[in-house]
Amino acid sequence: METLVRKARRADVNTLIDLSRRTISACYRSFLGDTAVDGFLRGGSADRVVQDNLDRCFVIERAGQVVGLAICRDNLIDLLMIDHRHHRQGLGTKLLRRIEAFCPPGGAPMRLESFEANEPTNAFYRRSGWVEVNRFLDSESGFNKIVYQWAPRPCDP
Repeated sequence: METLVRKARRADVNTLIDLSRRTISACYRSFLGDTAVDGFLRGGSADRVVQDNLDRCFVIERAGQVVGLAICRDNLIDLLMIDHRHHRQGLGTKLLRRIEAFCPPGGAPMRLESFEANEPTNAFYRRSGWVEVNRFLDSESGFNKIVYQWAPRPCDP
């Protein structure tokens, strides 16, 4: 199936909000719990992240359907998410590699944060060449997070 990574468009906003709400609900409960996830979704935080960052958002499409997104602020990947129904199909790797290619040579290293308890995602980042550089308690969420930095291999762009 054909996949495409592109900049998000204004017309994508509702699709991206639905994708993020659905994936957060399906994937984050195991490590954040129902109360935290339900509160986050009810409070509209997921919606605002997409709406406020659409100009910094990339989407990945498969067969013309949006199946993932990444929000980048300068050298920070603020959010990377693949629709939970499309996990383990190489789409996260393809999107992450595309975002890494935007890292300017000689610029600040790219970084991202992940919930410490989100083991499948942390394993994905490690397999993808990202290196843990810090851990901290996120005062906003109340959960521990890991900070990763991209360590490009010599053959990477």
